[in-house]
This record gives sequence, C-alpha cells and structure tokens, in this order.
Amino acid sequence: MAGLEIEPQWFAYVLIVLPIASVNLWFPAFARRFGAREDAWLGFTGGVALCYAVIYLLPKLGPMVDTVRIQTPQAHPLIHQAAYLLLLAGILSYIIIDRLDQTVAATGQRTARYLEYSIHGLYAFLAAYVTVEIPRTNLAGHILTAAILVAHMMGMSNLLQHHRPQGYLKVRWLLVLLVVIGGTVALVTELPRAVINACTAYLCGIILVNVLAEELPIGDRHRLRWFLLGVGFFLAVTLWIN
Repeated sequence: MAGLEIEPQWFAYVLIVLPIASVNLWFPAFARRFGAREDAWLGFTGGVALCYAVIYLLPKLGPMVDTVRIQTPQAHPLIHQAAYLLLLAGILSYIIIDRLDQTVAATGQRTARYLEYSIHGLYAFLAAYVTVEIPRTNLAGHILTAAILVAHMMGMSNLLQHHRPQGYLKVRWLLVLLVVIGGTVALVTELPRAVINACTAYLCGIILVNVLAEELPIGDRHRLRWFLLGVGFFLAVTLWIN
C-alpha cells in the first residue's frame, strides 16, 4: 500500500479534506455516544494537538522570519519578527475572547462568540487548503495525514462545542463548508504565500494556548495515558511519513 503511487492533490482532497470536513457532521453524535469514554478520546486528541502545535506549526515560524528579513533587510527588527507577533496576537485573541465571555453585557458576549466562530472558520479553511498543498506520493501517507488532522479537528470541535454548546450545532455546517471550500481553492488556484503564512502564525498562537489551557491532562491521571498515546501516535506517523 505504501508503494502505490497516486496523484497528490486529488487524493489529498478525497482522502484528507473530505474526512476533515466530515468531522463536524458526526462529532456531536460521537460525543454523546462515547461521553463515558471522554478521558480516552479527549486525552488522545489533546496529545495530537500538542504535537501538531509544537512539532508542525511552530517550526514554520522561523523560515517566515528569515523570508521577511531577506525581503526587507532595512526594516525594524519587530517587522522581521512579524510571524511571532502574529502568534502573540493569536494568544491575546484567546484571552480577549475569554474576557468578553465574562462580561455581563450582551454586546461583549456576542462579540466573543463571533470572534471564536471566525477563528474556527479560519482554521477549517486553512487546514484544508494547506493539506492539499502538502506533497504525499503514496496512499499510506495520505491516510496517516488524514488520521492526524481528523483527530485534531475532533479536538477543535470539542472545544467549540464545550464553549458554545447551542451555537455549535448551527455553525458546524458552516465549518464543514469552509473545509470543502479551502480544499477546493487549493485545487484550482494559489493564494498569496504571505497571507497563508500570516494566518498560520496567528492560528499557531490560538492552537497553542487552547492546548495549554484546555487539553493538557493536568490533574487528570485517567486522561494522561491517552494523552501520551496521542503524542506517540503523532511522532510515529511523522517518522513514517518523513
């Protein structure tokens, strides 16, 4: 199976993008059906999420900084560090959403809700877009990549359902559509690399703080072994694919 050569972009769409899009269709039923086993699947997806942020997303920021430095050598050093500033903006966005949620004003809570929906929508679009661009020359590579990203999308879906239990049931249909659109856009055109880099850096901050604030198994010994299993799974898949 690993040696079966296939056309990368279309198979990435069929074997990775469509499974990612499907998560928000079946996740509410999955969470209800396996609520008693939440420690297992939530711990596993948390381990995957931590590795996704630290091993996949964070290393992308260094080359972004190098690119800006080469293109604008005379610019202020803060301009060169734009990728890390965007990561910081992602972290601050999460804190702002949390603070707005604590206000008694309906306007503040509504703003927090729409900001969180927008962030998840951006993630859905970008995850699908970047996935199609990732070169995978064999069936096993696509399947393993899909497993990683489906697990991470489950974690993101759980966070949104936990934070917005009423709104999630409606907005999930938009998230499904945005995943499909993101993959389709990647098939037919190419967005400016600077835009993709900026979105990646910003979402890296969001995902990182979500993992640290919501998904680490601190104080939960039942979830720890599943969390470590998720970490091991991500590392094993990375070794296999690379």
